[in-house]
Parts: sequence; C-alpha cells; structure tokens
Amino acid sequence: MKTINNSFLILEETQSTNIYLKELASEQLLPDFFSVRTNYQTAGRGQRGNHWESTPNDNLLCSVVLHPTFVSANRSFYISQIVSLSLIKSLEKFSDEFTIKWPNDIYWRNKKIAGILIENQFLSNQVNQSIIGVGLNLNQASFSPKLINPVSLYHITGTKNDIDELWKDFINHLKGFHQLLKEGKAGQIKIEYHNKLYRNKGFHLYQDAKGLFEAYLYKVQPDGQLILIDKDNQQRKYYFKEVSYIIE
Repeated sequence: MKTINNSFLILEETQSTNIYLKELASEQLLPDFFSVRTNYQTAGRGQRGNHWESTPNDNLLCSVVLHPTFVSANRSFYISQIVSLSLIKSLEKFSDEFTIKWPNDIYWRNKKIAGILIENQFLSNQVNQSIIGVGLNLNQASFSPKLINPVSLYHITGTKNDIDELWKDFINHLKGFHQLLKEGKAGQIKIEYHNKLYRNKGFHLYQDAKGLFEAYLYKVQPDGQLILIDKDNQQRKYYFKEVSYIIE
C-alpha cells in the first residue's frame, strides 16, 4: 500500500474499500474527500448486500469519506445525487449516453457500468459522515454470465483507460458538486440530476408488488423516494427495492 499527501490510500487488495475506510475513519479523523482505492476486492458489495464482481487491476474500486453536517437526514439523498453526477461528469468525455438509473447505478444505454454504495451516519438529525463506495467498470473485458447487463468503458471505447485518471476526475467533480450543495444550491443539483436520469422521458415498463405497469418518471424526492405517474394519471411512490425497471 502507499499514501500520498495524506489524501488517499492505494491497496493491492482488501475485503471492501467501504469496510476499510469505515474502520479507518473510526480510528482517526479523516479530511473530507480522503479516498481509498484497491486493485481487487475480495468481498465487494453493492446496495442492500449485493455482491460486486470485478477482475483484478481492471476497474475503479474506491471509497470516499465526507462529513456533510449541513445536510439533514431527510435530504440525505442529495449525497447520492452529487456522487452520481460526479461519475457522469467523469465519463461524459467518452460518450453522451451515460445516465443515472435510480437509485444508485450508472448506465450506458441499457447496460450497467457503475454502482454506488453510500453508508451514512446520522447525529442530531444531520448527516455526520458518509462513506461513499464506487465500483466503475473500466477495463474489464468479460463478465460472469450470471450478470444481466454489464458493460465496461473498454467495451464502449475499445481502448484501455487509466484508472487513476478517472479516480482523480471523479474526486474533483465530487468536490465541485459538494460545494454547490454546501452553498445551498440543491435546486441546481436537482435539475441536473433529473436531466441525467435513465428513462426520464416517456412511458416505460415497471414492476412492483402488484405486477407490471407502464409509467413515466415524474421526480425523485430529497429523501430518495421515486414518484412515477401511470397511464391512469395516478402517482405511484416507491423507496429502494420497491419497484423494478423492466429492461428488455
């Protein structure tokens, strides 16, 4: 492992960058945007305990710590929004077809290129600490057939990409969006986020506990709730894992 300027840490291998960074943050006060990157995760995690697959030395696997105490608990999804937008901005130079699939995935067309795992700690109804994990498929050439729709930047561009350069770009964009949020410009973030949402125009097929239905994406609330409007002009409201996108 190596550290540079006390701002980041690179590990050859670890169980999970989120676990590693969370333990490190419990032992010492880390500055905002301190980041850990690894070449391989033995137990990478996605949202709600899902496994994240990555071959060694091919992808951006990193975690970042923030202390956004100016964000209230009921508006904590803005943290997810600025992380998603930061990834989009880092990738836009390669293609204009990257979007954010609610709540925490980055898509290229109908394929998943990145996932985000955010673990917040709350104190007095404020976000005291955020551990932000990112898995971005950069140079991986093949994936397990068990995965439904993966894609890597290598598949899109046909060339290998520098992991550290993408890491640096992501952190720099995150600093910019974090500053906007700190300055109270949540409205600007909300607009940019909605404009980059996957399937943010027209009717599309979804499935909830009651079955299949068509709806259009109306908006996402500050607490992360997704609001769809179906063909009967009825609002349907969902939190994470309560509705699925049907992708053909």
